[in-house]
Amino acid sequence: MSASGVASAHTVSPSVSLPGPPGSTTAPLARGSRQGVASLIAQVCAEREREALANALSPLFPDQSPWVRVADVPDERSRSSSTSPVSHALRQRLPGVLRAVADAVEALRDSLTATAGKLSRWLDASEDDIRDLALQFARHPLRGAHKVRWASVLLGRPIPGDDLTGQLARLADARFWRRAIRVTLMREREHFFLRLRLVGRQGEAYVSDLQLTSRLAQLKRQAQWMKETVLVPRYLLLGDAAEDEDREPLTLAKVASSPRMRFAKLYAFVKAMDAIAVEQGLSSGMLTLTLEPVWHPNPSHGQNSWNGASPREAHRSIASRWQSVLRDLDRLGVGLSGLRVVEPHKDGCPHWHIWLLYRDEAQVLILQTVMKYFPNKLKVRGAGGGDVVYETLQDLRTLVGRRPTHPKEGAQVELACIDRSISSGASYAMKYLLKTVDGGDALNQEMGVVGDGTHLAAARRVDAYRSLWGINAGQLFGVAKCLTAWDELRRLNTAPSHPLLKRLWALARGSEQEGRMAGLGQRGDAKGFLEALGGLAACRGANSHPRLELRRLVETGSNGYGEALERTVGLELVVRRKLRAVVGQRMNPATGVMTPRQGWRTVLDTLASVRTRLQEWSLVHKDRAAQAMERALQRGRAQLVASEEVEHTTTAESALAQRWPSLAAALAGLGLLPGGALPLAPPPS
Repeated sequence: MSASGVASAHTVSPSVSLPGPPGSTTAPLARGSRQGVASLIAQVCAEREREALANALSPLFPDQSPWVRVADVPDERSRSSSTSPVSHALRQRLPGVLRAVADAVEALRDSLTATAGKLSRWLDASEDDIRDLALQFARHPLRGAHKVRWASVLLGRPIPGDDLTGQLARLADARFWRRAIRVTLMREREHFFLRLRLVGRQGEAYVSDLQLTSRLAQLKRQAQWMKETVLVPRYLLLGDAAEDEDREPLTLAKVASSPRMRFAKLYAFVKAMDAIAVEQGLSSGMLTLTLEPVWHPNPSHGQNSWNGASPREAHRSIASRWQSVLRDLDRLGVGLSGLRVVEPHKDGCPHWHIWLLYRDEAQVLILQTVMKYFPNKLKVRGAGGGDVVYETLQDLRTLVGRRPTHPKEGAQVELACIDRSISSGASYAMKYLLKTVDGGDALNQEMGVVGDGTHLAAARRVDAYRSLWGINAGQLFGVAKCLTAWDELRRLNTAPSHPLLKRLWALARGSEQEGRMAGLGQRGDAKGFLEALGGLAACRGANSHPRLELRRLVETGSNGYGEALERTVGLELVVRRKLRAVVGQRMNPATGVMTPRQGWRTVLDTLASVRTRLQEWSLVHKDRAAQAMERALQRGRAQLVASEEVEHTTTAESALAQRWPSLAAALAGLGLLPGGALPLAPPPS
């Protein structure tokens, strides 16, 4: 809901002054998200109705208003009696006042859930209600493009699909509806709580209590499902089945990576990046980017000027601006590397902490580019201490700064240069991430984060926040895409044949020893892995020499809706180069002469590929594991028979091809082949 949605309730009639948006200077009654949407709407509208009547009927003494609801006002006949306390002047204007108050309250009621559209009536829906609703919508009688248009309006977004057939297949699937409805309702419900300013420093931190409960229930269901789900090979031979008889079924809970494992891997690569930066003499700093006040639903200081945007939209605003910063710096030949971490304020508005690695001589140019997109004040803290504040971009260009007016003076952009003699850049960066993530006792202790109840409670709330709004906790930049490639190579038990791929495989596993990683006790070399893939962009700069890159090796399959789908089956090793090429023409405005216009173009050359996913797996409930194994054996036998038939046919055709010249000559001698040149190969069978 935009700010104008509530503002419309203020301007219904000049004779009625409806209070500001929910949570304004008027102190509301105590309320929380667990009350439910319908109860909160009724409470808020009742408060606004009471305040509107008081301001209209008794502006000087609102507490002495004769009525608190429009329904309590006596009818016109009762007001006209001699015993009525209503004055003649008030009786004259009361009908207009009552209509204006009723219209304003109704407009406020509609505006509170306006962005949810036709789904607003189900904002209080439970999980069972969502399942029933999904089944009902999947069976909706509309057909063809009419159903697609109806569903797009209902969900407030386009229906995915390559064509109309794929879209209709989704709309006939209750599973698609269940997920779409659940995500939409949860986000709209949380947006409603933000409008009421229930989320914030003085309320429910980061995310509503209701959403936190929903997330914890989801994690509990997910953990139970992973314990009860086993992995069964799609194709199984008899010998493999005999080996698996004595093994305990492999559950999804045993093979899936946990958040602690993922953050431990991320920390290993952050440490590797920091080690490379030290060797290359790069500077390190923590850059904090904060959005303008209009993005804050419930600011802890100052006046509320929220524009009505959701945290997801606020995150996209920062991401778009940051991509523009990286693009501009790349064109200027300045490389940046590091890690960005998204952390929410207590009112849900996100801000970014970015661990930067850069050349020291490029610092001013980097800050100027950042202030181009985040123009509201910059504060720089040097490694030796002392803060300098630059009010505008022009002040930064002329290096005209000032001292902060007080120690905690904030700024939209803050850069804290890291003194490596005091703290390593890696620990500095990960501490911001672990503030809102439970990385386990080992990581918490190494980073100096106290893993007490307060920290764990905050981590759970932030996890619910990120899950709801679809915001990634942290991401590396200015370095080759390495995390997924690292995992793919480590799952490969035998060394690839290509020497460069074999080197990367050995670095990921920690040695050239083959076999399963679980029994080897090896640790990979993240630093060597990154250096083999080109190192840091901060070292290279823009438009640098060719470098290696690992990309997904895919094969085309189909999804459950009959659409083409690319499945990852391995890795491709490619060389990325940037070449100057003609990209268009430029006309001289004075002479009209057209001249070629050149630009940089990226060229990818594939060197080698390797399949890392050698087996297809099916997910089945543990109670049906025996039947799934039997079907896998049947598929394995059928595949083996088919491969033997193909091999037999190929052998026979090869023998016929070898004997064909003499056989063709004999057939020609018997007159069984037409005259002329003999065919060089036998006819196809």
